[in-house]
Amino acid sequence: MIPLPVILVEFLVAFGVALFGANALAFLRLRRDGNWPPARSGDPAPSATRIVVGIALGLVVTLWAVATWFAHRFSL
Repeated sequence: MIPLPVILVEFLVAFGVALFGANALAFLRLRRDGNWPPARSGDPAPSATRIVVGIALGLVVTLWAVATWFAHRFSL
């Protein structure tokens, strides 16, 4: 049976990568479409600050989970 801390770390890695990836794709899509900063129209577009915060948060969660996994894996 897989221990609960290992499952939680794997979940956090997956969550962080998904958060980082989705926000990075949103950032690239808005830049590619020439809609930067997002224009106000009928559809509410995410703001630049929100996208950058999402990218940073996903990166922090992923790096923290990977560091936790390495610390647990290689601890004495």
